[in-house]
Amino acid sequence: SLKKVKFKTPLEHEYIQNFTLLQAAFKRGCADKHIPVDMLINGRFQDNYESLQWFNKFFEANKGGQDYNP
Repeated sequence: SLKKVKFKTPLEHEYIQNFTLLQAAFKRGCADKHIPVDMLINGRFQDNYESLQWFNKFFEANKGGQDYNP
């Protein structure tokens, strides 16, 4: 649930909580993807970029032929 996500937080433990929620959502959606939380919370470009590349591939493979409509 998005109600549990802490938006605009400067606190590291809340970053970790948000990534834990994301990990659980992936598992519920049949994507057993390990999220390298310790690397992502450091904010290194390369780590975040690689995670976003994976997510983009995952999204494209699972969108079911529909166009994205936010």
